Amino acid sequence: MTNDFRRTDELLDVNYSITKKRSLMNERFQNKEFGEAINYARSMLEATCKYVYHEITGEEAEISEGHNNYIALKHLSDVTINQLSALISHNEMIMGIKDNVIKIIYGIGNVRNEGSASHGSRIRNIEPQREETLYLMSLAEDTCNFLLKLLYTRTHIEESNVVNGKFVESDLNNLGEKFEQKDEDFNYKVTDDMIDIFFWVRNEIVIQVTVTFKKPYYDLNTSSESINEYIDDFLPEDVRGKKRNNGEKSFAVYSERHDRNFSINLDETNEGVVAYITNVESD
Repeated sequence: MTNDFRRTDELLDVNYSITKKRSLMNERFQNKEFGEAINYARSMLEATCKYVYHEITGEEAEISEGHNNYIALKHLSDVTINQLSALISHNEMIMGIKDNVIKIIYGIGNVRNEGSASHGSRIRNIEPQREETLYLMSLAEDTCNFLLKLLYTRTHIEESNVVNGKFVESDLNNLGEKFEQKDEDFNYKVTDDMIDIFFWVRNEIVIQVTVTFKKPYYDLNTSSESINEYIDDFLPEDVRGKKRNNGEKSFAVYSERHDRNFSINLDETNEGVVAYITNVESD
């Protein structure tokens, strides 16, 4: 059924560390390394909590809330949800289920600690079975999505309409139109006489922005500085204004805040200069 409630969105692709842990979790599960799969499920939860905490406070949870730069998973989930609840419109909802969410996170951590993928133990380890592992992976992924969705759909922490940021049509003064929509994936176009902008959006997050700087108003030889300044509008705040060579057609910038690399590629076409602004990661 196309409307099956169990068809879930992909885990929001907003942070490389979280995405990588999810990929490794699935890889270990496919290889029937169930203990390792749960290990990465726990790591994915931990990375998600630390990311959400940092997005809200601008601080590292292990430094602000931990001891000697270490914070236990149960305490981490507790302080993360406390921070998140203060910023959403119905905080009684999150507080009402807070204990259950923490128990899920802490319980997955305990299962991991009982397996052979954890630290050494005096007694033998009990490995989880396939069905148990699949259940715990689903819980972990759903919990991560729950926290990230609350952050990105119920708060205004992230800049809107930048690559890897939340797409907000009203912030564009509703000047464009939505097209080529399929489920949660769509394109949005804003156009005028001098510049066309295409947003590729997935699960409310901007995946890529394509900007066409039209002839005869723009060219790489005389307009590179203004083109670079315009491109900055679609990048996270902490990488804007970083020095780039005028006339350079391909370059990358790294956002320390988001632990993500962004690529900018320029192409000269018959229409003008086309800029492709996207997130790119390599293993």
